[in-house]
Amino acid sequence: MSESNRNTILAILLIGLILVLTPSYLRFINPPAEDNLLDPIKVDSPYLNYQDPVTKSAPSILGETGTFINPIISTPKKSVVNEEINETFITIETPLYSAQLSSMGGGKITKWVLNDFLDHNSNPVKMLHSLNSGNLGIRFTDVNRDTIDLSDFNWLSAPENQTYYTLNYEESTEISFYTPLNNGSTIRKTFRFSAEKYDFTLTLDVAGLAGSTIDNRYSVFWETPLLSTEMYLNDDMQYARALTLLGDEIEEIDASAGEIEREYFDGSVSWAATRTKYFTAVIIPEKGSSNKVMLKSSGRTTNDDELYKSFGMALDIPVVNPSGGTSTMLTVYLGPISVDILKSYQVDLQKMMNFGWGFIRPIGRAVLWSFVKIHSVIPNYGFVIIIFSILIKILVYPLTHKSYVSMKKMQDLQPIIAEMKEKYKDDQPTMQKKQMQLFKEKGVNPLGGCLPMLIQMPLLFALFTVFRSTIELRGAEFIWWITDLSSQDTLFTLPFSLPIYGPNVNFLPIFMGLTMYLQQKYSGQSSATEQQKLMGYFMPVFMVLFFNTFPSGLNLYYSLFNIFSVIQTKYLSNGIFSKMKKDAKTG
Repeated sequence: MSESNRNTILAILLIGLILVLTPSYLRFINPPAEDNLLDPIKVDSPYLNYQDPVTKSAPSILGETGTFINPIISTPKKSVVNEEINETFITIETPLYSAQLSSMGGGKITKWVLNDFLDHNSNPVKMLHSLNSGNLGIRFTDVNRDTIDLSDFNWLSAPENQTYYTLNYEESTEISFYTPLNNGSTIRKTFRFSAEKYDFTLTLDVAGLAGSTIDNRYSVFWETPLLSTEMYLNDDMQYARALTLLGDEIEEIDASAGEIEREYFDGSVSWAATRTKYFTAVIIPEKGSSNKVMLKSSGRTTNDDELYKSFGMALDIPVVNPSGGTSTMLTVYLGPISVDILKSYQVDLQKMMNFGWGFIRPIGRAVLWSFVKIHSVIPNYGFVIIIFSILIKILVYPLTHKSYVSMKKMQDLQPIIAEMKEKYKDDQPTMQKKQMQLFKEKGVNPLGGCLPMLIQMPLLFALFTVFRSTIELRGAEFIWWITDLSSQDTLFTLPFSLPIYGPNVNFLPIFMGLTMYLQQKYSGQSSATEQQKLMGYFMPVFMVLFFNTFPSGLNLYYSLFNIFSVIQTKYLSNGIFSKMKKDAKTG
């Protein structure tokens, strides 16, 4: 074995060793947090079950200047509201969702089920924690610096005796909750639900608070974690965040195992949200009605050593007219992260979507737009990917064809290049100069063979993002066992997990590796150097390992692109290559 071949093999083995050992190294330098770390947010999950040990005793959420101090609020004084009101539940059924409100806290949402979306158990998606820790509650600080938390008491409702509503398309209804405080002030919360939207409006009417609060302001909070809806928890939690739009800037926080984080932001609040991979809870205040927001996060390690994230948020609302009354309207959205739906609110909600970074972002948007348009004609995203692959191949054909011609010319020059290497083996500068002269005379670009891959890479990154994070591809079926193009096409699961590869044996990554091998073979590997031939075997195997956990839609696209490249090289280009040989002989 030659020295160069030996070095190539050693390099490949070293790369493989690094890839295998990296996960173990990361676990070594970042050990999981101790289990006794406290988490203030209860987590409702099929992956874990534990009780929240945190007691509700903390300072006010708003200080004298209206700055957030602590989101864990002390129990309010018993004298604030009438405790003799019994808890009632109100159900709202629409074509899009089923919701349940409790009189506790004046309309706490205890259930929100999306009828058109299924979880990994084929049940309608439940968005919210079943042991609800509170949402859309109101807190303020009284003149004695006591925190008044109105979320722990039952409110009166109106209409008083109606507890079930069914709304058909274009129908809407209003439900009010109100509580007269013992100091004579009144707070009313009016919900307005529409059948054709995933949102509702919440109007907050506050009257008679003059002299009751320390700074004439209150906060509206959301502390209910969103449930994980996907089969693979890590995949869902990778996208989980709490975020807010202040002016034109997105601010967001992530969660870490065993840690509680709170971040406070000043500025004109366009919206605040918590999200998972595909679903979100958003509070949209009226323009200019809120200029402070708090985001909260916590993380918990499950029994399977996976991270479950929980998030909360609170908006500061000033009372403009304390002696009279102040009315503020919020829009609350609980639904899918769909670009068209989010855009319709005209507050840049679509900015929460992840289309990649930098120049990849517009490509991702263009890919999703193309998919949706084609899908409106062909209602199967698998066939949409086939059509899209053909269109992309036609689009890049002039560039890739030129690249293949350059590669063929380079192969024909290999005997001459080999002679140059032997002749000038002791004079590298001269050899490189002679090679460049040869390339110029024959019209060969030595980097031309890289062009197909360079063209593909930005598109592959964009496709990866679209397949993994857009609701349009979630649960999109193709044929036979490929039931979700946004996830893996698993044939069977191993009783153990392989490094890089994972526990699932998927068909499309293997098929993609075979098509990649054929593509390299027909692109001229027969005249390649030993190192190039060895790499031609290594790369397909590496790509099978690397792409095994990627969405099946991405593997389908890459396989199709390779197949079309083989067709282009073997059939469409044969006539050109034959003409080149004929011209070379006659020339």
